[in-house]
Amino acid sequence: MPWRAPARRDASSAIPLRRAGIAASLTVVALAAAISLVWAANSSSRSAAAPVEHGNKVLLVGDSLLWQSTAQVTAALHAEGWDPSTSAAPATTIGAWTAKMPRMVADAGPDVVVVELGTNNCTAACPNIASVIDRLMRGVPRTTPVFWLNVQNQPSYPAHPESVNDALASARSRWPNLTLVDMSARFRNHPEWHLPDGLHFTAAGSDQLAGLIGETLGAPR
Repeated sequence: MPWRAPARRDASSAIPLRRAGIAASLTVVALAAAISLVWAANSSSRSAAAPVEHGNKVLLVGDSLLWQSTAQVTAALHAEGWDPSTSAAPATTIGAWTAKMPRMVADAGPDVVVVELGTNNCTAACPNIASVIDRLMRGVPRTTPVFWLNVQNQPSYPAHPESVNDALASARSRWPNLTLVDMSARFRNHPEWHLPDGLHFTAAGSDQLAGLIGETLGAPR
């Protein structure tokens, strides 16, 4: 059988294929770049309020959960090198502290503020929760980092914990110095850390709260 030259490929038909391949490659590169930019932006927003640039004074404000854990939290922070000042009272809401916050900040001169409030809010409908959060935040200089512990969503109290936590999440866009701490995730599915009401802490639970706050702040710079 005589040898035949292989069929010649039409160069013009290969051009669209090459162009399609180049376009696909560029699309992948562009998509990867976009994902990187979004990740970087999100990482920046998550960590914007986190660094405590200098000083070791921390003001802690809270309700019964912090009140019953004051000894453990104080000991944990002292061990890390912090100088804590704690103001906490059972059954108090965010609004109970809004008028007091400027004076507490002026007296304590904190380098960082930790807030454990919201559990006693939204026991019924709470359409004004965002404005109450804003009033408390106005009592803290915008240059001072604020770490706010969210509300446990597993107990039956408060009735609408998601309303508190959603409002706190939204507040981050208005307050760049605000960082949320996920107390709800830390204590979920740990009945051994709770009293029978499922809300307040046993001694082990108070140790866990102290650990959570200590891990959040780390050692002062």
